[in-house]
Amino acid sequence: MYALDYEKPHVRTTIPGPKSLEQMCKHAKHTEDYEFISTFIDLKWSKGNFVKDYDNNTLLDLVMNGGMSPLGYNHDMIVNAWKAGHYDQFLAHNNNFAEYPSENVADMIWDVMFLNQPKGLTEVHFAPT
Repeated sequence: MYALDYEKPHVRTTIPGPKSLEQMCKHAKHTEDYEFISTFIDLKWSKGNFVKDYDNNTLLDLVMNGGMSPLGYNHDMIVNAWKAGHYDQFLAHNNNFAEYPSENVADMIWDVMFLNQPKGLTEVHFAPT
């Protein structure tokens, strides 16, 4: 994987920047929901708790994608597991694991989450969406 080491936020443009505003104009042609967009993010170049926006601003994401990214963006172990083909089946579906977990979801949680657990913590709780 590419090395991404962000130490602090770095804002180069206004937020939303010119590229994000251009994308908002494109979305406005197709939907009225564009009004709720604050900026466009570049998931490829986001890392840890830093998110890159479409205008190359590095922003500190304090809520980690609304609680959906507890390990941060592009965590090395998750990216490596994806490259090994372990997550392809989950990318094609938006499964509700609370009601319909797959047979290996417990092993995946253990393999990914608990290898990075802080000392003394033995449980994982997922935020409701």
